[in-house]
Amino acid sequence: MYLATLLDELTFNQVLLEAVAAADVTQPHPNVPSHVECTTRQGEQEEFLFLLNHSADEEATIPVSPGGTDLLSGEEVREQVVLAPLGAAVIRRSR
Repeated sequence: MYLATLLDELTFNQVLLEAVAAADVTQPHPNVPSHVECTTRQGEQEEFLFLLNHSADEEATIPVSPGGTDLLSGEEVREQVVLAPLGAAVIRRSR
């Protein structure tokens, strides 16, 4: 998509969301706040969930059921992970 204008943030978000909906893009992790980037990579036996909080001000709580191991902290994660502002997590879980 190409926009030949500079839109205010609200209008830009509306246009972008409409384009995403028209392209039938689905959100695999619907409970992730808009300021958190969430990506999943899958292997034959494991899945890796990458979470990046892009907010410098807001903490983010993300449900991650089923849980796994946060590879950055080494801690077990059960039902949710809390990201500090600008925080990150990489959750390894079995498939």
